Amino acid sequence: VLVDKVGKNTITAEANNNDVSKADYLEIIGLDKPSLSIDGLEYPAEMRFNDIANISFLIKKNSMSIPKNAAAEYWRNKAMQKWQLGELADDQKMKIGIKGAELSKENTIKIIITYEDKEGSSYKEEKEFKIRLVNLTLWQKIRMFFRGLFKGF
Repeated sequence: VLVDKVGKNTITAEANNNDVSKADYLEIIGLDKPSLSIDGLEYPAEMRFNDIANISFLIKKNSMSIPKNAAAEYWRNKAMQKWQLGELADDQKMKIGIKGAELSKENTIKIIITYEDKEGSSYKEEKEFKIRLVNLTLWQKIRMFFRGLFKGF
């Protein structure tokens, strides 16, 4: 380990022999482990069948190191969408559109962010929340019933 402090460090480099002695100062950057967090999560706790809404959040970079091979996953019950984000040198705002007609009565939503450091070690952050579908009409309940029946086909 050349430095033990994250950020800018000044070290002294010395070269000596019988004839010459030379010293110089070098500035090097000490890196930390990459760190991301899911911040500012906004979502509707309840939706109606005909509603259209957004889930939004910020993938916040909390480290000097740049997370590599970052990806965002959106899980709704057992369905998943994934976005490859690559290197995250800066914060990334995400917005996911959802339709009430695509939801079940009770929905568990999970946001997972995966990323790696420069050596290939993997890291993961996740948040979980629920969205309820409310005020369903009889016709909407019937549509949801048949959608559930034919989901496996």
